[in-house]
Amino acid sequence: MEIILGLLVLAVIIEAVTQIFKGALVGWEWVAIIFGVILCPLTGIDVFTILGLPLVVPGVPWLGGLIGSVLTGVMASRGSSFLYDVWKRIRGLTEEQTAARR
Repeated sequence: MEIILGLLVLAVIIEAVTQIFKGALVGWEWVAIIFGVILCPLTGIDVFTILGLPLVVPGVPWLGGLIGSVLTGVMASRGSSFLYDVWKRIRGLTEEQTAARR
């Protein structure tokens, strides 16, 4: 849960920085992606590992985690509302699976 919260905080930060640069830069939409792709690997947040689906590159053990963090950064660059929607869908699937088991 703490890691999901961290991912949401990063998304809010990326969204805020993007809004600051929005009027100042041509091609500002790339600012969010660049910040997301830099911040997630630096913090080690990888949504695939969180979900129990770590990416594996045979022969290069560190590369799967890096790719997972970069893809997580792309997701975070979409903003906190996007991540909240993803979180609701994941929670809904989990609750459906729990209800089906009963």
